[in-house]
Amino acid sequence: MAGAGSLCPGPLRLARLPLARVKALVKADPDVSLASQEAVYILAFSSTRYYANNFTYYLQNK
Repeated sequence: MAGAGSLCPGPLRLARLPLARVKALVKADPDVSLASQEAVYILAFSSTRYYANNFTYYLQNK
């Protein structure tokens, strides 16, 4: 029961990149003719994780 006083603020957004921009980048590749919404989401999610891991590594080794 999600109400105004709920501890869960809303749906969890795992990919922080805008999916429309990721899809535009995928469509810009001449080798790609069709990309499903799931494929675009996986690319956005994995890119977010890659960036977060490298940023954390950079901060720890600075």
